[in-house]
Amino acid sequence: MFFVSFVCVRRLIQKAEMEKLPHVVVIGTGVAGLAAATRLLQEPARATVTLIDSLSQPGGIISSARKDSWLIERSADSFLAVRPEGIDMAKQLGIESELIAIEPRVRRALIWSRGRLRSVPKGFRIVAPGERWAMLQSDLLSWPAKLRLLSEPWIARRMATGDESLEDFAVRRLGREVFDRIVQPLASGIWTADPQRLSMFAALPEFVAMEQQHGSLTVGEAIRRKETAMALHTSGANSSFIESDLPSGARYGQFVTFRDGMGQLPQAMAQRVLTAGGCFVVDRVESIAHRDGKGWNISTRAGATSLHADAVILAVPAWSAGSLMRTIDMELSNELSGIEYAGSTVVSMGFEKSDIQHALDASGIVVPRSEGRRVLAISFLSSKFPGRAPAGHALVRVFVGGALDPEAVAMSDQATESLVINELKTLIGVSGLPKIVQIDRWNRCMPQYHVGHIERVNRIRKLLSKNPSLALAGSAYQGVGIPQVIRSGTDAAEQVCQSFANQDSTAGNN
Repeated sequence: MFFVSFVCVRRLIQKAEMEKLPHVVVIGTGVAGLAAATRLLQEPARATVTLIDSLSQPGGIISSARKDSWLIERSADSFLAVRPEGIDMAKQLGIESELIAIEPRVRRALIWSRGRLRSVPKGFRIVAPGERWAMLQSDLLSWPAKLRLLSEPWIARRMATGDESLEDFAVRRLGREVFDRIVQPLASGIWTADPQRLSMFAALPEFVAMEQQHGSLTVGEAIRRKETAMALHTSGANSSFIESDLPSGARYGQFVTFRDGMGQLPQAMAQRVLTAGGCFVVDRVESIAHRDGKGWNISTRAGATSLHADAVILAVPAWSAGSLMRTIDMELSNELSGIEYAGSTVVSMGFEKSDIQHALDASGIVVPRSEGRRVLAISFLSSKFPGRAPAGHALVRVFVGGALDPEAVAMSDQATESLVINELKTLIGVSGLPKIVQIDRWNRCMPQYHVGHIERVNRIRKLLSKNPSLALAGSAYQGVGIPQVIRSGTDAAEQVCQSFANQDSTAGNN
């Protein structure tokens, strides 16, 4: 459906020359690249667009697989609706009616602790304490840890202005036990990162600002919840996509997906790009180079000749962008290559419900590293969203690997399946064999926002400013969530369009 020959691309370039539109090549057809192309081709079109990727199916890692009555999510199974970019894109594509929220009855998280599953204290949000009474009642924490947590409003705010790791921040404000038993597993389920290296400035700036503004996470979170409730009351909003996040763990009431899976989003974006005249080429880009005069030459593995572009958007992982930049700007190449990546394996397994002791009455489980288990998290997909498993069955997704267990991604299918089944026996009481198994490995796919990441991104942007017709997009720069990735793509499109406007202005003045 999406393969187009270079003959078509040449015709596209001829069309651009006739209509005096610039030609933009987007390298990478994940959500970021598709968002960039969608913005460029939005009426009135500001460019002709060619997208190049070595994969034949647009969407990158965002993909859903239908197997009989099972609907499997190969990576992300939802996105945060509080940020507008994801919802706005669904509206633009005409698929907003396909959005569904997590079932209200399962909007809580469980933590495996000391041999059994326990609930995250009500209202606890990553590093922000929730209701004090819920903290006192929680069986996750010892009494000394509870008293330490209750003293958080009296802990002096940090005076240093530099970046800080998640672990250092959480231990300083909440205490070691709260970090080990609650914060670390919740964060690992989101970033698959090493908390001793994960940047608060880059990954969790909201909570840094909360400490600085209110002097306390407890106080700041209480004020935030009150303001959110008042705003919803004033607006009369009754959307299931924007709800109080008092259920424990992440903000499960604010996550949404599509009725037929997350794969609906990139499919609809790719179809919109095609309809608007964009071209897809399945090939591997080997190099890009400055073109005499202006613009860029893009050389591909299969292309007989170089492809010309007035602008290029690199919507690929930072390590790939760094490789392509070696002949353009070595300093920029080194900065991009310095962004580390982690991998993980997602194992989807379907069981008869009668073969699972646990009621699966939550969104899932996170597992502290201190428990010594290899599973990072388990998502109860068929409990969260309808239509994911046949009647009488349950579909769960198990995550292994991450920055602290890189060897897991290299395990064989047999070893991975055996590991996961054994873990499920312990964690949720699985007794039977799975009816369906799918293993998806994502090696070097999760950018690591280490301490100093913001400064690195600022250096990248400064170096990039020397080539305004070259832009970057993707999850490595301003957020790993789908809304942030969409934003990175639209920002990249706006950047290259501004470069065209500046060129026109300069030509007019001359």
